Amino acid sequence: LLAAAGAPVALRSGQEQQQQQQQSAGSQDTSEVWHLPKYVIWSRIDQKTCMKSITAANLVPVVIELLQQGDQLVTDVAGIQQAVERLGNHQVAAVVTTTSCFAPRAPDDVIAVAKLCATNGVPHIINNAYGVQCQAINAAITAACRKGRVDAIVQSTDKNFMVPVGGAIVAAGRGRGWLVDAVQKNYPGRASITAHLDVLITLLHWGAAGWTEQLKQRECLFKHLTHEMGKAAQQLGERVLVTPGNPISLAMTLDGLASAAAVANAATVDQEQAADAATATAAGSMARQNGTAGVAKPADVTFFGAMLWARNVSGTRVLVGGKQQVVAAIEFQDYGCHISGYPHPYMTAAAAIGGMQQEVDVFTERLVKSYNELKAKWSRKPSRRRGLSVADNTVVNDLAID
Repeated sequence: LLAAAGAPVALRSGQEQQQQQQQSAGSQDTSEVWHLPKYVIWSRIDQKTCMKSITAANLVPVVIELLQQGDQLVTDVAGIQQAVERLGNHQVAAVVTTTSCFAPRAPDDVIAVAKLCATNGVPHIINNAYGVQCQAINAAITAACRKGRVDAIVQSTDKNFMVPVGGAIVAAGRGRGWLVDAVQKNYPGRASITAHLDVLITLLHWGAAGWTEQLKQRECLFKHLTHEMGKAAQQLGERVLVTPGNPISLAMTLDGLASAAAVANAATVDQEQAADAATATAAGSMARQNGTAGVAKPADVTFFGAMLWARNVSGTRVLVGGKQQVVAAIEFQDYGCHISGYPHPYMTAAAAIGGMQQEVDVFTERLVKSYNELKAKWSRKPSRRRGLSVADNTVVNDLAID
């Protein structure tokens, strides 16, 4: 898709392609050879698939960091414009924006970017993975197509139509149907019909009225999730981040858990230092060989996500700054947070199509319970966390809490 969108203008329709071939046939001048653009300007979203698709197409990603406005992360439109000017529009295969994402990131400002791309003559591809189910996102994409340039929109079948993983829908605006055809013809082998059948059967089952009802229920579900997460956050001494631009996902701070983890780790270090000195004196080298057996792992806020998963809560993400990760040969700071230096650890939750209000109620109940359990665990005496008896500091492996 990126390679097709970034093709020279003279290769973007059958008629113009034929004219170019005729001109090339009568000329041996090597200056007539086309050099495809190689850069993709990409508004950062910490999700690997898009980056891998860019490099798989033998293109070079140019990452545009987001801007923080209050709690919310928004598109750096000026940064995208500067990148186009710096690289030259003839060198830009496409600008890639994203509409559906985890809070506190907001959907990219696709309208502003579409206008920018139209002015600069640069292709624009929208990653609309699970945005089909959202009225506000669809309205923004429609406006972007009308007011600026949008070459293609890519969305997932499983995330929008409640079917098994494995399908995608590529759409294009009026006059750009050739791009969808190019993608279809570029497929290198035989594709399974399963994804097509799954979507067809689902849509036939719903009908127009059923599909519309599903969309309405999702909008109501998001309002219910917002209300219930707000109540849970208030009960826990946290708060829901203010991200009005994201109509699907919410995020809640985990500052209280982070503080409890820091206190627990500091107390554990002090206890371990004292215990190591005592056991070294009493038992010599034998204690040094076995002394690490009862040492607990450091308290880590991301363990909260594992607790929720173990309690059958899927889809949540727990993010804490400090993680460095290399994706497509580019190193990202605080990977997963969509930006470097976000001021809060946080967890996310989303109201997706097919969800029910009862599920939200169960989720928030388990959220509060798991939060309090973990905070209480980190508040226990360091000697017990480390696996030592309070009486004599001897190692007791079955008391260690991982």
